[in-house]
Amino acid sequence: ESLARHHFRKLVVAMGCGGHHCLPAAMEARAALRRTGLDAKIWAIGPGTSYYEIAKQVFDWEPADIHGGEFPTSLFLPKRPDEVRRHQLTAGQPFDASTVPDAWFTDEVDPRGFAGDPRKASAELGKRLLEGVTEFWLGELRRVDKTPM
Repeated sequence: ESLARHHFRKLVVAMGCGGHHCLPAAMEARAALRRTGLDAKIWAIGPGTSYYEIAKQVFDWEPADIHGGEFPTSLFLPKRPDEVRRHQLTAGQPFDASTVPDAWFTDEVDPRGFAGDPRKASAELGKRLLEGVTEFWLGELRRVDKTPM
């Protein structure tokens, strides 16, 4: 509401994880704005699931991990390799979305709070994934920009 009061009319909620379900909150915010006479368009765009789509398109690969597995660890390695403690990495349970309900917690997949095998992560994979994610976001922001008010 504060952004709309300051004349922002196109708002993007950028979700960085597939577990964030911001669409209901975005709909509530838009409804509240309309009740006050303000209007803004709100996009709740989540690369969480898009990361997996990017992995499928770029690598013909669907990661079976979340949070600390191969896929997210690879995304981290190109920019912050010194913060990955490789000597402490272990394999977790593979993530299979078909075996969990729509509302789930990470520790239900693996009690340690991650899934997949971060030992397979590489900076090269992360670099290619980051390029794909960047292209995804550029495309989404261009789509938002072209949308008339």
